[in-house]
Amino acid sequence: MSGKTKIITLKYPLLVLFSLLGTSLATSSSQPSFLIALSNGTTLKANFNIDPTLSRAAEKNALEGCINQPLSNGVWQVKVTQIEHIYALNDAPNFPAWSISLEVKNETQIATRLADAGFSDIAKGIQVTFADGTTLGAEPLGTEDLLFEALPKSGTLSYKINFLYPFPVPKNMNTNQKPHHLLLELGFNKISPHLKSKGVIFNRKNPSFKINLDCTK
Repeated sequence: MSGKTKIITLKYPLLVLFSLLGTSLATSSSQPSFLIALSNGTTLKANFNIDPTLSRAAEKNALEGCINQPLSNGVWQVKVTQIEHIYALNDAPNFPAWSISLEVKNETQIATRLADAGFSDIAKGIQVTFADGTTLGAEPLGTEDLLFEALPKSGTLSYKINFLYPFPVPKNMNTNQKPHHLLLELGFNKISPHLKSKGVIFNRKNPSFKINLDCTK
């Protein structure tokens, strides 16, 4: 599958995604990728094999906090409210996952979308890390509303993000091990020209969020 890119649209269920990518996700080193054609015409690229080194720059000096602790970078306020161990497809044991509930609040003076103010890469931008160094990326097909929902001034969005294990799950991978951190990677300069012209700007050089999932406020 190396060198090939699949194009899929959000009308396909998650199971079709797995059948498109094949069953070598757990062992492949070719970093299989695909393009997601979103309903608003935007196309984003995502990878399923997440490289843990991708998050190191975002983790440095990121806003850190615990579950139920609001964190703000001047544009977005984020609060994680819950983490659950789930089975992603109708409780099928072959598809274990972790689900994280969070609230995102627009702290600007105008309607704003995450896709226009911080995020640009689904695969790298949202991931969980484990104590043993394992990382899982957010389910790309389940983040469209989070990234592209236009929130009005002071508007809040409650959302659940799923983090799926590779399929099939490697035998040496402990799927009951709870994630240690949630990382939401945002870029200081990744604000659209329109929002910049309206004065939207982060209040810190690294606007990323790093939430410790082992503590609660």
